Amino acid sequence: MSFNKILDNDIKQIKKELNSMIEKTKDQFKLTFESLITKDVEKCKLVIEKDKEINKLQNDFIKQAQWKIAKQHMVASDLRLAIGSIMIARDLERTADVAKHICQYIVKYKPETIDVEYISSIFDTVTKMFNEVATHIENPYEDRAIKAVQEQLNIAKAFDELYNKLVENVSKNNKPESIVKTFRIVRRLRDLEHVGEYLLGIEESIRFIKTGKVDEIQKAIVEEVKVSKK
Repeated sequence: MSFNKILDNDIKQIKKELNSMIEKTKDQFKLTFESLITKDVEKCKLVIEKDKEINKLQNDFIKQAQWKIAKQHMVASDLRLAIGSIMIARDLERTADVAKHICQYIVKYKPETIDVEYISSIFDTVTKMFNEVATHIENPYEDRAIKAVQEQLNIAKAFDELYNKLVENVSKNNKPESIVKTFRIVRRLRDLEHVGEYLLGIEESIRFIKTGKVDEIQKAIVEEVKVSKK
């Protein structure tokens, strides 16, 4: 087998394993949303258990990618793909952790319907952004980053609106149990907001794969728009 053939197979394997991690993380979010809406504790326990698989998949993937980098004299574009994929895998694992945390919350506190509505309202926006970024990972040379940035702004806006609403509710009912309950909900909402940040981190890794540059994605897009208008 020629050197180029071996290298091609290594690159294909990196892409295959990363796509597998994407699909497993997608499944975690889908199952978590179902668990949240139905308050299904058993499904939540399944998500919590499956998180261990994603952790292992991430560690195995990073080891394999590092080995492939070490044994092959990769050209710049392939090297960026390998390094960028490691960065993406880390943010995917963090994203999957949020699904686990929400399920742990459901199992432990058995939230009321109104609490579920608060969390699910922002969960839906996060899922849209995740699907957009996942598509971009699979097709990194498409120009999709601006859509992810727009979705992240939607997530931040939704969080702010819910946070203000919850603070207002607490100010009207400042019983200790109400404050603690609200704090728990805010933590879950904050977790989902963090997913938007992790997904933007993935967009920055995709940009690195394409260009070799490590930029803050929102700033980079603004600069590109300015240049295009000249």
